[in-house]
Amino acid sequence: MKAIMVKPDDMVNVEEVGGYKDLVDYFDGFPEIVYPRLLSKPFCMLVDDIGLHRNLRINGFGSKLYGTDRLGNPIVGDIFIMKQAWGSDGFNLAGLTDNEIDGLINKYSLNLGK
Repeated sequence: MKAIMVKPDDMVNVEEVGGYKDLVDYFDGFPEIVYPRLLSKPFCMLVDDIGLHRNLRINGFGSKLYGTDRLGNPIVGDIFIMKQAWGSDGFNLAGLTDNEIDGLINKYSLNLGK
């Protein structure tokens, strides 16, 4: 599955994610799925659920998507943008298509590899 990953220093990459377990390993814990104000469904953002306690750096792009200016809670650490899709056992994480990646990169003026 493909995901867009954005680091706190605004480095943007398209990453291949094998599944939720890979994200648990990446975050060294369970990632939290959030639905940012500025990201339309079915897209979602995965964040470190205890990133504030780990003193991770603020992710400006993730905070902007989330609406930190209104909600007051910053997004910290690396974020992954993916989507949720309905499956036989409920909602599951799904990868992004190349068209979705291009659309999100253009919509938010993201620079890959930056």
